[in-house]
Amino acid sequence: MLGLLYSLSNTDRTNIGNAKIEGLPETLGLSTLQYNTCLGTFFVPYTLLEISSNLALKKLARPSYYIGALTISWSVVLTLTSIVRNYQGLLVAKLFLGIAEAGLFPGAILIISTWYDRHELATRVAVFYSAAALAGVFSGLLAYLIVKLDGLGGLEGWRWIFIIEGLEPLLLE
Repeated sequence: MLGLLYSLSNTDRTNIGNAKIEGLPETLGLSTLQYNTCLGTFFVPYTLLEISSNLALKKLARPSYYIGALTISWSVVLTLTSIVRNYQGLLVAKLFLGIAEAGLFPGAILIISTWYDRHELATRVAVFYSAAALAGVFSGLLAYLIVKLDGLGGLEGWRWIFIIEGLEPLLLE
């Protein structure tokens, strides 16, 4: 389950590239610098909050609640990214996505390392990382299929990418 969540997290983190191909910068009137700033904005809170997130996770009695709350948070943020109308909106969305996703990776590694002994750990971590690699393989194909909804409900195809890929993690909760 953690591998699947990490896979979805990676898809959610990288789908902005697929949205770019489908016209996100043109619709929002983004310059190349603004687009790249939005990409980088994600990693500021993502990097800064990883350690504090694990400290919070260690204090909780039920890690499943914590990971579940993170998953719901990033799902909501990603889905709401579909309604941004300008650079500032996308910047804020990427900032909050970084906050919401910051705890998943370190939390999953903490959980895996707590549950399994050292002889089982390498295999479990390898499976965990492999799930993320598989996400990279299929995210482009999934985005290609999603953008065929372009025009449905008056929404551009790139907005549908954020809606559908944002709702996917909620289905696991």
